[in-house]
Amino acid sequence: GALGSQFAFTGSGFPAHQPATLFVNGRYLGRVMTDEHGMAQFVVQSPTSRLALGHYDVTMEVDMNASATQGFTLSEDAPLVWAPDGFMGRLFVFGARLPQ
Repeated sequence: GALGSQFAFTGSGFPAHQPATLFVNGRYLGRVMTDEHGMAQFVVQSPTSRLALGHYDVTMEVDMNASATQGFTLSEDAPLVWAPDGFMGRLFVFGARLPQ
């Protein structure tokens, strides 16, 4: 997506009612709780600075044996991406100084 995009994530199959830690490129982003079905949703808001162009991996980890990673790339020629209408998830914002 373009700089400033929002990326929606849904994690499922995790232990129920547990805190899940979120990382972007290995750096702490925040925490969410899994629901009674072991699912959690969240949105990652990307920076708007050109320094942020590149690939990012977002990891949701409940414990050492329960984690999932999904990536996205910020590009100048990509369209702006928004979380889907009605998507229910906490919003997390990160800066441009994360390791690539």
